[in-house]
Amino acid sequence: MQVLAKELLVSKLKEIHQGYYPKQELKALAQKGLFNGFNEGLFGAVKNIMLISSYCANTGFCVWCQYTLIWYLQNSSNETLKNKFIPLLSSGTEFGGTGLSNGAKALSDIEKNFIKAKKVDKGYVLNGSLPWVSNLDNNHYFALLCDADENEKIFAFIDCSKAKLSDKIHFCALEGSATKSVSLNDYFLSDEFIIAKNGEEFFKKVLKGFLLLQCGMGLGLCKNSIELMKKAKKDDINFLPIKPNMLLDKVYDFEKKTALLCENMNNTDIKEIVEFRLVLAELSLECSKWAVLYQGSNAYLKDSNGVKNLLESYFMALVTPSIKHLYKLLAK
Repeated sequence: MQVLAKELLVSKLKEIHQGYYPKQELKALAQKGLFNGFNEGLFGAVKNIMLISSYCANTGFCVWCQYTLIWYLQNSSNETLKNKFIPLLSSGTEFGGTGLSNGAKALSDIEKNFIKAKKVDKGYVLNGSLPWVSNLDNNHYFALLCDADENEKIFAFIDCSKAKLSDKIHFCALEGSATKSVSLNDYFLSDEFIIAKNGEEFFKKVLKGFLLLQCGMGLGLCKNSIELMKKAKKDDINFLPIKPNMLLDKVYDFEKKTALLCENMNNTDIKEIVEFRLVLAELSLECSKWAVLYQGSNAYLKDSNGVKNLLESYFMALVTPSIKHLYKLLAK
């Protein structure tokens, strides 16, 4: 799969940065087992996200979205939903996003929950809008955490073919992540599509895995940046105080720690995982910064790989939970 990932993605980096969503590439990689990482446990999924991110963090983010949606289903007690959609998502037959940004921020009192659910016979009716959900198209799926009646929160599995999507969002990077705003207007959510009725408790259940899966993005991005440093040929880089192998040693240490945290997740305090995710986001920023400095003025050219990495590392620092969100969690 590594050879195919390099072959498919390296030639497309500029197009992806400009807005090309690599769905066909993801489908081809899915046939080689891209989304079967959970067969080897949580770290197996992290490794696959890391591999793709080491060539293109935009595509790695899409892979993380897909894996995170599978992660929710794996932890659900809704056997019908699990048995139908885990095989479809794992094979790349269907695609989807995580959709948890607003719900997670609402639980931390950063913003209000934008989706409201009203109980009706055999399900709920949902109304509201989410400003952005990634890895989405008109026939994709995603999950959300929304407010329901009587202070209840539900974790829902949403079919995009029954929602309204808008792609007027434009980022400075991650343009190829198929990020859409989503509107739900009297959307009927059948009980069969409820991932969990106690949404807040379910969020706590999946949070550790959610954070550790993101580590695949950060580690892959760091490796990509270090490769750019190694390819720099100018003589004056010899005077720079940070060398590629210094950063690579840090990345390998983080990779080993990620594997241990995945293996011992259930016995690890959430605070330790939050702290680890925070430091990894900062390491991503550090590696991409040095990649740009090693490339020199060439990195300042439009659509350069150095700038792409730098902007994507800032996304790693901003994606839910962002660095400021992580600091708020730690303060609690």
